[in-house]
Amino acid sequence: MSDTPEFSEVLDNRIILWAFVWLIGCVVVTYLEIWEVGNAAHITGLLFGACVGGVFVTHYKPWLLRTGLVLLIILAIVPLFWSPWSIQWLRYKAYSAHVAEQYAAAIEGYDRVLQMDPENSWSFLNRSYAYQALGQFVKAQADYQRAHQLDPSIEDKR
Repeated sequence: MSDTPEFSEVLDNRIILWAFVWLIGCVVVTYLEIWEVGNAAHITGLLFGACVGGVFVTHYKPWLLRTGLVLLIILAIVPLFWSPWSIQWLRYKAYSAHVAEQYAAAIEGYDRVLQMDPENSWSFLNRSYAYQALGQFVKAQADYQRAHQLDPSIEDKR
């Protein structure tokens, strides 16, 4: 199986089976909403480890494994700069547009956050300020009231 038999002393079939059963169990408990586990990270780690092991230990189809390794590294770097599935990233983008006085873009960003997290008082509050800057006072008041309803500790800073 490998050019280095030392690995089989530590990573025998029983350990490999246990790890796969554990991974499947983690996926199941996440799906059932019993416990949230970073399954994507664990599966990506498994793939990364398999590619590294394949390239440096087994030498099985090295061009394919190197390509997989490069793709996984790229996929790990991309979310540092582009993460439209992340509420934090969307909040950052919306607020950056807001600070730059691009109120329509900010409102669009806050809308996206609120689609993902309908009880995000921070987004309601900031969207109310953006609406106010555009002179849309009815919408601004409605969003401010919703933000205050979700978080009564919000103070009026207008």
